Order: sequence, then structure tokens, then C-alpha cells
Amino acid sequence: MNREIIIELKDEHRRIITLLNEVDMNGSQEKVKELILALQGIVVQHLHKEDTLIYPELLHSKNESIIMLGNGFLHSMTEYSVIFVDVTRRILESTNQFDSLLKEDYKKIKDKIKDRIFIEEKALFPVYEGLGEKQL
Repeated sequence: MNREIIIELKDEHRRIITLLNEVDMNGSQEKVKELILALQGIVVQHLHKEDTLIYPELLHSKNESIIMLGNGFLHSMTEYSVIFVDVTRRILESTNQFDSLLKEDYKKIKDKIKDRIFIEEKALFPVYEGLGEKQL
């Protein structure tokens, strides 16, 4: 079961990265907003899966280092989520060309999310898969 969840989450990661890269803050506002709405939908769905499937299992482990790993990832994702919501809200509410601060803020959160995805796939997902194999 854990393996199937990881495959699904990795597929969502690819879709998130694709959308992040498709957003051209110098392009059409209409197109940017359309992509941001699609991105929000996938991110919300993805985070819900992590919150209901991944983190509870990590946090209920009998292994203290796994609990700490889960807490660390959960805490940092909460911080990223707040920034993501703020930046995407500002993009969607914008009525003029995107200012340089908003463009820079989008680039920062885009880079953070891409880094986060890499780290999840290298550090978090293997631990979660291992829990399923050991049935902890």
C-alpha cells in the first residue's frame, strides 16, 4: 500500500513541477492565473494526502528518529504552505502587471517547493516505504 501511495505522490510532484515551470510571470496575466489555479488544486490535494497518509504513520512510529523526521517535514511544509498561499493569493488578486517583488516572491517559493520535492523523494518517502514493509 505504501508503495502505491508514493508512486501517486511522485506523479503529483511531476505535475506540480511542470506547472511551476509553466508559470511565466512576464507573460499573460490570464494565463498565469489559470496555471496558478491549477497548481493550487494539485497542491491542496497533494498536501491532504501527505497530511492524512504519510505524517500520521511517521508520527506514530516507535522509532524516535522517524518521529523527529516526520515532525521536521510537517513543520517546514506548514511554513511553505503559508508562503505559497500568500503568493498565489497576491497573484490571483493582481489587476495590473505583476510587480518585481511579486515576481521575486514567486521565484523564491517555486525554488523552495522544487527543493522540497527533491528532499521528500530522497529522505521522506524511503522512510515511509520502509514503515510499510516493516509494519511498524
